[in-house]
Amino acid sequence: MFFIASFAYVGVFCHRHKMLLTYAFFLFVLIFVELAVGILAFVTLPRILKHINNSLLSAEPEYASDSLAYDTWNAVQRNLGCCGVNNYTEWLDFLGNSTLPDSCCANYTIGCGRDASIISDHYLSIYLSIYLSIYLSIYLSIYLSISILLALNEPLSLMCLKTNQSIYLSIYLSIYLSIYLFQSVHI
Repeated sequence: MFFIASFAYVGVFCHRHKMLLTYAFFLFVLIFVELAVGILAFVTLPRILKHINNSLLSAEPEYASDSLAYDTWNAVQRNLGCCGVNNYTEWLDFLGNSTLPDSCCANYTIGCGRDASIISDHYLSIYLSIYLSIYLSIYLSIYLSISILLALNEPLSLMCLKTNQSIYLSIYLSIYLSIYLFQSVHI
């Protein structure tokens, strides 16, 4: 990043036309790559979420027979405040009767999942919580980047940059910050 910014610095303050063109080229390439990665992520998001959903559903039958699966499911359900992948009723197929994992209980105690009639269906599913976190982080990063774009345009034009240079620089900064915010909010 510093390497590319140095082209802009030298080009603007030393009035080097070729340096500004080099900077613009690198900027265009970076914006194109970031845009392509963003579109790819947006297009593949439904497939990724479907794969996560299917993987989690295929791991549920191992709950009763594998101690690692047992511990993992209990930890995930307690930490996320959910019960099952989509809702608590899918556990009834694997555990039988009206039994649920104890980690599905709102007030966790050993043996609390033996009667599913006391479990309320107010939990968010794992799938829904993952989808909402991704959606909200994308929305937040786009909203903040547009706000920053509007906020940066005027100060950059006051720094003796030509209008189109200030617009390009503010767009680049807002896209870069948008990706940074998406990564920090999402992870």
